[in-house]
Amino acid sequence: MKRRFLQIVTCLLMATAVRPLITIHAAERTLPPAGNLDKGVVDVAQCRVTLIDRVTLASGRAGVLAFVEARESDRVRAKQVVAGLDSSVAEATLAIARQKASSNVERRMARKLIELTQAEYDKAMQANQKVEGGGVFGDIDLRRLKLGVDKSALQYEQAENELQITALTAKQIEAELKTYSVEAPFDGIVTRVFRSKGEAVSMGDPLIEVVNLDRVRVEGYVGIVDGLRIKQGSQVTVRLDLPDVDLPEERLEFAGKLVFVDVGVEPVTGQIRVWAEVPNPDGILRSGLPARMKIQRQATPGK
Repeated sequence: MKRRFLQIVTCLLMATAVRPLITIHAAERTLPPAGNLDKGVVDVAQCRVTLIDRVTLASGRAGVLAFVEARESDRVRAKQVVAGLDSSVAEATLAIARQKASSNVERRMARKLIELTQAEYDKAMQANQKVEGGGVFGDIDLRRLKLGVDKSALQYEQAENELQITALTAKQIEAELKTYSVEAPFDGIVTRVFRSKGEAVSMGDPLIEVVNLDRVRVEGYVGIVDGLRIKQGSQVTVRLDLPDVDLPEERLEFAGKLVFVDVGVEPVTGQIRVWAEVPNPDGILRSGLPARMKIQRQATPGK
């Protein structure tokens, strides 16, 4: 009897001890998911920093590299020439075209010929007028002289046309000469140089990679509910989120703007891809670094 009593007491004590644990676990299951406790902000973890202005400059034509000015880590300015192909033949051709375009010898010669043929025709007409009944120059002779006048006028027009064509040819060669040079499209830093002076390249061959860190893209994924509450243009704040380290840079906040909210949902994860554009004047946000982004939510319709 005494043993039975002890068993009952033990069971009651165990039940009393376990009940608070059950209550605690049940309460934990009812808590909202971590990260979005603030209804006005969507907290996006596991974001990634990528570059917006990143370009690989290529050769616009086949040729031999005459120079490659840029070196890795060099800073370049927009429109700065960083490499160029040998353009000696094109430059000589341009010089010839410009010389021809500046010469008016053919036009002056055609003008003189017009004056001569017109004078011959006028003399023949005057001679026929002085003689009664004409007869000094027959009809065929007059037509031949008139044809000479018309021919010389057409030669003048041809000289004018050829002069204009030569000028246009010079402009065409000037435009082609620009394809021998490679310019930086924006201010940035040279991160890679693929070719060196003297190497032969084909059209489209990569030469130099240039990046700009002044603004970056921070990309992440949000749930469907949060995706319906954020809009393009929403304000965001970004902080680095480096694992296993604690750096002062992680406490810095970068303000930006949400630029893209995907129109579709990822079929496997059920999430929506978003990315923001964030100014990065000091270059702290580097490509590939993990980050955390907070996005200002829009008010729920009807509330």
